[in-house]
Amino acid sequence: MLASTPPADLLARERETEFLARRGGRIVATKEEIRKVTIAKWQARWDAVKADDPGSWTKRLIPDLATWCSRGFG
Repeated sequence: MLASTPPADLLARERETEFLARRGGRIVATKEEIRKVTIAKWQARWDAVKADDPGSWTKRLIPDLATWCSRGFG
């Protein structure tokens, strides 16, 4: 989360989608569009975190993953 890296299962699905698009010889979406879908799925999981679950404190600090992942450094 803090490193802006999606969970492993979502990252694997993202890479599978990219691979299948290249393998099929058709580009249905750009890498950026595919990443947006991954972030949206991750956000849905993040929204499901309850107040007493582990990670709830982090959720209070970082409610929007898209903003967090697209931030600049420095």
